[in-house]
Amino acid sequence: MLNKHHLSGVLIALGCLPLAVLAGTGATPAPASQLAADVVAFVGEKISVEVFPDTPEEIAARKAEDERVMKERGMQRVSMRLNTRLKAKYRVLKVVAGQHTQDTIEFIAVDHYGRPRFAEQNPVLLYVKKDGAGAYVHVRYPYSFVYPTRDGNWASCSTGTELPERDSPELLQAVHRVDFAPAVEVPAAQLQARLAQAMAMERASHYDIAGERATCRQGLTVGELVALHANKVAAD
Repeated sequence: MLNKHHLSGVLIALGCLPLAVLAGTGATPAPASQLAADVVAFVGEKISVEVFPDTPEEIAARKAEDERVMKERGMQRVSMRLNTRLKAKYRVLKVVAGQHTQDTIEFIAVDHYGRPRFAEQNPVLLYVKKDGAGAYVHVRYPYSFVYPTRDGNWASCSTGTELPERDSPELLQAVHRVDFAPAVEVPAAQLQARLAQAMAMERASHYDIAGERATCRQGLTVGELVALHANKVAAD
């Protein structure tokens, strides 16, 4: 259960969250899901996310590729790094699906943009799976920023997705009333700017807008998010 002493009276603003209170760990059996047996879906709080240094072999391979491109295209040295590897450690607040019994989890993430967006806010729903060596790796790219609910669960505000994807229609159709505790608010002007985007993944009806504040009233529980993301996770 949530530690109400720490949460009471705290107003959570989107994009500016305090560290969450430990709300449960992997010691609680996870519900059955459509995910593969080696996948763990969990609500986590960032402890650290650090760049994972390249091995000498990887550096040499990238240098050789640069030289090949130069020779074929007459280009100057490019040394373009398309993917950045990171080592992440998270505190486990809730295991939503899969098996994990420790209160922390470590995994390797590979991100095309240098630093993963999921690391910018707490708490977050993430998916990891074991590689051939038994280590956890991050499943790209589904993630959702989530917030505590009055019944002790976690849920996204609106769809919990920033970018439109193949499962966007299903996410939008599934959104329903959620009782967040404490309240989840965002500046109304910020919300209006997001809603003005051509393929916005939230709707004004998901919020109560009063003056300069918009209070989130609808979303998806973490269990629902896992079910809706199952196909995307399986395809990674």
